[in-house]
Amino acid sequence: MKNKKIAIFLALFIFVLSTCPNLLHASDTLLEKGIEQYKSENYEEAVDILVNARKEQPDSSVAAFYLGISYKQLREYRLAEKHLRDSIQLTPPVKDAYLELAEVLFVLEELNEAEGWALKSEHEGIKTANAVFMRGLILAKRDRTDEAVAAFNKAKGLDKSLSQSADFQIAMAQIKKQSFEDARKSFSAIQEIDPTSELASFAKEYERSLTRTFDMYKPWRFSFGVAYQYDDNVILKPTTDIPGVDITGERDSSIIATLGVIFSPRLKGPFFLNCQYNLYTDTYFAVNTHNLVTHTISVNPGVNFQRGFVSAPLSYSHIWVHGGEYMSVLSMKPAVQFAFNPSNIGRISLGYEKRELLGPLSTVMKTETEMSSALRRVTYIPLLRDAVYSMPCTNLPMIILTGKTGTTQATGSALVCCCLPLYGKRTLFFPGMFFCRTTKIPIPCSKKRGETIHIPYRQTF
Repeated sequence: MKNKKIAIFLALFIFVLSTCPNLLHASDTLLEKGIEQYKSENYEEAVDILVNARKEQPDSSVAAFYLGISYKQLREYRLAEKHLRDSIQLTPPVKDAYLELAEVLFVLEELNEAEGWALKSEHEGIKTANAVFMRGLILAKRDRTDEAVAAFNKAKGLDKSLSQSADFQIAMAQIKKQSFEDARKSFSAIQEIDPTSELASFAKEYERSLTRTFDMYKPWRFSFGVAYQYDDNVILKPTTDIPGVDITGERDSSIIATLGVIFSPRLKGPFFLNCQYNLYTDTYFAVNTHNLVTHTISVNPGVNFQRGFVSAPLSYSHIWVHGGEYMSVLSMKPAVQFAFNPSNIGRISLGYEKRELLGPLSTVMKTETEMSSALRRVTYIPLLRDAVYSMPCTNLPMIILTGKTGTTQATGSALVCCCLPLYGKRTLFFPGMFFCRTTKIPIPCSKKRGETIHIPYRQTF
């Protein structure tokens, strides 16, 4: 009787299993369906199924892995990161998740950890070529261009199918290094590997763009300009009255003419060089004693970095006033310019300037023929974009401290330049500037030996 009951129970159990197999394998079926949807590129459906699979199998590293890479395809990178980390920490760990997690962290700009997972994947021999390629992308983003190029070359050596992608990244790195001719050759090589691929199309466009840049780039440039100026204090009348002295006729208009010659060779790497000659003339309508002619030669070497540059300009100016030699100026003004963001630029400069009076005035003022200055300047430039391109620039106060004369000077200026694109490659510029300068000049006082008074004056134009 007892054996009969056991036989009936076993028969019923086998019947239930044969008619309802889903009761035993429901979780496995969810996981398989999720994987199938992922492989069919139905990523949203895969996520819906795999979320439930993870609830039913919280310890499944495979479910965590496929849910993570499904979220990655949907660009839900934070969710992808969470589940990919789970797939590595659960038992057994999914080692394919090393590289997937590195790619997610790269997008999230967590470069240190991304490089660590890429190296782990490389060292353990898991998708080695792709791991090396990933490390190249990280190095390129850190501006370690030479190391990045070496990584891309190694990646395509390990896997020929990565040749096009690696060559494309190498070309982009060469552009960053300003090795434009090498970049153009790399883009051309990409097109030869597989002319029908999407990367080949991109490479063709980049090559055309570089060719246009080469055609447009000229190391020698020339400019000429004419402007009208109204000056409310041509002869620098003091803002305070001087007893017994009456100064009139300080207002006048003038014509300003400029000539510029620029030589800027194309250098490899982050370096640049700019050499200039500038002629400036300021001819007044009535007060011709203040007509000005200035010749300036300058050399400006510098180095670019990721968000700005460092430069060390050196210049020499020779100035004529009313047809006679007046002054020579030698200056060096190292500067750092950096971008806070795409719309705001800051500039800080420190420098040294030496002025020497020339001609008849130097014999009259023997003790004052040389003036050395320490210069400090801070500039803030907000960039505005609208229908006509405009760039306002504001110089915060610049203080000049002269060594021998004790003169102090504060200046402020605002510049607005509107650019109107014309036909072809021609552009019409409409610059305008407001300039205000306040200066205090020490004058020896005869009432008491060694005492001086400071005469202030203001000038705007």
